[in-house]
Amino acid sequence: GIHDLLDYCEDENVKVLFVLTPQSTKDEVKRGQQNTLMDIVKERGFDTLDMNKLVDEIGLDPKADFYDRDHTNIHGSLKVTSYLSRYLIKNYGFEGRYGEEYSDWETATADYYKLVLDKLTEEDLTLLPSLR
Repeated sequence: GIHDLLDYCEDENVKVLFVLTPQSTKDEVKRGQQNTLMDIVKERGFDTLDMNKLVDEIGLDPKADFYDRDHTNIHGSLKVTSYLSRYLIKNYGFEGRYGEEYSDWETATADYYKLVLDKLTEEDLTLLPSLR
């Protein structure tokens, strides 16, 4: 269970950020379970980020940015990914990495953008540079 995972992370001295991605569900039982898990994780000294509490800051529109009650669509996913990348850079010192050893990743990213480009809005396009 969760305690086994946390024990492993402690034993291996791994720094972990536990993230809850936004959901449009109002399921009180599910949210209660998630809150309990996040409380356990926090009590054990690990970092958490509950993006459900940041919907306005992320700029998510519950009516336009979700595919179903538990998953964002392409528009919401770009907003979530952009927010999370900025959060990681700001709080954990991650920086963009480019170059030959990342060429496969860069090619895959470019292919993805080509695949979805016709589905993106002007707002979506403003988020793309922050992902590179």
